[in-house]
Amino acid sequence: VILFSILKYAGAAYLFYIGIKSLRSTGYQQDTADKTGQPKKSEMSPWQALWCGFLTNVLNPKATLFFLAVFSQFIGPQTPLTAQLTYGATCIIMTGLWFSIVAIVLTNPKVKAAFLRFTKWIDRICGCLLIGLGIKLALSRA
Repeated sequence: VILFSILKYAGAAYLFYIGIKSLRSTGYQQDTADKTGQPKKSEMSPWQALWCGFLTNVLNPKATLFFLAVFSQFIGPQTPLTAQLTYGATCIIMTGLWFSIVAIVLTNPKVKAAFLRFTKWIDRICGCLLIGLGIKLALSRA
């Protein structure tokens, strides 16, 4: 019970902390130089971006738990291997298509410019939500 309470309050404090940081955000700032005064490295190559996105998704414990929860509802020891492979391939293809669509849409110059214009407000809305979640977590009984 004590360890659970410590984890709960630590999680609530962290949510509150990142919520405050988000509220204080000034939004996206496109600087042309880094702190040393040197020009910033150019954007990632498409392959670097793909690899970074792949690693982010593969190493995301929430994604792993989600797919584990979904698969455990449909796949059992008696499920044929072809069905298991079909389920897996379907998820891989659908996830790849989804992230491809998101990447194509968000890299469109007009969409990207509009999105970047509102990052300050997006950060603030997310900050309020995170603070609210932190408070809810801290006040929860279970």
